[in-house]
Amino acid sequence: GEPFWPSPWGDGRPGWHIECSVMSQKYLGETLDIHGGGKDLVFPHHENEVAQAEAVTNKPFANYWMHNGFVNIDKEKMSKSLGNFFTIRDVLKAVNPEVLRFFLLSHHYRSPVDYSDQSLKDARAGLEKLYRFIEKLEGRLPAAPKAATAQSDAEKALAEALEAFRVDFCASMDDDFNAAGAIGHLHKFANAAGGLIEKSSPDFVADVYGELKKITGVLGLFTLPAKEYFAHQQSEAKSALEISPEEIDTLVAERAEAKKAKNFARADEIRKLLLDKNVILEDGPQGTSWKVKAD
Repeated sequence: GEPFWPSPWGDGRPGWHIECSVMSQKYLGETLDIHGGGKDLVFPHHENEVAQAEAVTNKPFANYWMHNGFVNIDKEKMSKSLGNFFTIRDVLKAVNPEVLRFFLLSHHYRSPVDYSDQSLKDARAGLEKLYRFIEKLEGRLPAAPKAATAQSDAEKALAEALEAFRVDFCASMDDDFNAAGAIGHLHKFANAAGGLIEKSSPDFVADVYGELKKITGVLGLFTLPAKEYFAHQQSEAKSALEISPEEIDTLVAERAEAKKAKNFARADEIRKLLLDKNVILEDGPQGTSWKVKAD
């Protein structure tokens, strides 16, 4: 229906506050669990909602209020008037959804967020580092898990590190949804656990992996196996290359012939040429493979 509350500014604009509270209570109940919005909406919008709704119901309007900081684009406030406004759909055309999620979670929701190409690169690098840790865990998983036996010293240390991480992670999340702090504890755990994984049995690693996925699942991270994540990243990176896969393969074959003819100058020249185009060559027993250089 039409808004039916006069504007608090007395300028003829309709007052939407009571209509918002009536609609939300109609569909979500008299008391909302969480009410969000930008920090610029605290006054007068949300204060008016509280006053009007609680005057009618005599019950709390919302149990928790979460007012987020502003989004800045290259350190300038995002706004339509400045022409630097875009939607999540626009962003996801160029950015991996999990990278974007990790970027946003790496800032406290009440703090301003500076969105830029560099900040996304930093987020991608941070997420990739953690996915390398996940890859290490997944590489130690048993083919057929069974109950873990008595713990070795390394497994005891790994269990203690996991428990400390769980406690710290939960404490950060309970502290006004401090996801940035929780991610910091995740990095700390990855650093502490990295050297213990190889010394632990596959079955024990499977238990640690399952618990870790359960804890981090509340943030929606690590939704893919590490191999799939990196394959997806490589696929996106390859599509952005200025050189085609066929041209790369041709140069790799030419380099192999140059090495066979002991023309190492040409082989090095081809390696540098490809590196300048963000292509890394990796020589191995089965020949030479290539991948796209990470930003």
